Amino acid sequence: MSNEPDAFLRTILANPADPLPRLVFADWLEESGTRSNVAWSKFLRLSEEVAELAPGTEAHGKKSRLVARLGTMIQAKLRYKAEVFVAHAECLRRVLPLRCMLLDVDTVSVSAELADILPASLAQEYGVVPLHLDATTLTVAAEDLAADAADTLGFLVDRRVEWVPAPREALQRAIERAYDAVGVEPVDCVTFSIPFAPPLRLEDAQTPAHRIVELFLSDARDEDVRDIVIRRSGPRIEVRFYRPGTPEYDIWGGFPPSVHLPMVNHFRRLARLPVENPEPEQSGIFRYHFGRQFYDVALRIQPGVSGPQIHLTILPYLAEPTVAANRVA
Repeated sequence: MSNEPDAFLRTILANPADPLPRLVFADWLEESGTRSNVAWSKFLRLSEEVAELAPGTEAHGKKSRLVARLGTMIQAKLRYKAEVFVAHAECLRRVLPLRCMLLDVDTVSVSAELADILPASLAQEYGVVPLHLDATTLTVAAEDLAADAADTLGFLVDRRVEWVPAPREALQRAIERAYDAVGVEPVDCVTFSIPFAPPLRLEDAQTPAHRIVELFLSDARDEDVRDIVIRRSGPRIEVRFYRPGTPEYDIWGGFPPSVHLPMVNHFRRLARLPVENPEPEQSGIFRYHFGRQFYDVALRIQPGVSGPQIHLTILPYLAEPTVAANRVA
């Protein structure tokens, strides 16, 4: 078997910012004449063109779609250490589609920044190891990640999520070792950090709990919902919407249990209730605004079978907050 592809890839990774080695490799692939290699050569050349175009433009979108189609025709496989991807992620994305890669995650580390974005509890639940982060995308190693799981995870971390294949047997070991190395809490503990206290700081608005609360309160206002109940239901957290005059309810979303306590504490802070050593039952009120319209949101936290249960009552803004607080059933 020829060692030339390996030599090309070593040269490419030795000069990741230089497109010339990738274009020379494309010429070599095209000369082979096989359908897969010709598609790969076109993938390499177009990837370089896309990198030169401004994101969001029509030309960028058109050529990006063509690159994705070419990627489905490539049969090559590339196996290497995950640390190589971490060090050269942008270069490797131009070399080969992510589906054609297989990562060795046995010795990969997780930075403190990645551990903050993707807590250990979520890494365990979805079976992923975070590798690379930019302004819009979180790249993880996974055995498989279904589209709906990637969408849910993307919502929670506020990034698009893409994944690179890795062997299943190595992923669990890698998660435990990598998160232990950065000193995060054990995976059966809540690992979100929500330092919320009015006024809201910019970094607080990026927490999963804050984004979820903002989204379902906005939806509740649009749907004329007056009562909301948040509780554990089996392995998920569900949000129930109740409308005036009807016993029926709609279930909004469904979130992993790792979000539950951060969400409870988020509401405690909004209503200025104690977070440390809280009473089993707590009541309070906070103000929520949608555009120019203000609302009182009366809050009650009660013990539940699987953790605290939250009951919210949304009312138009009242001069005396205690009036709204007394409306909580």
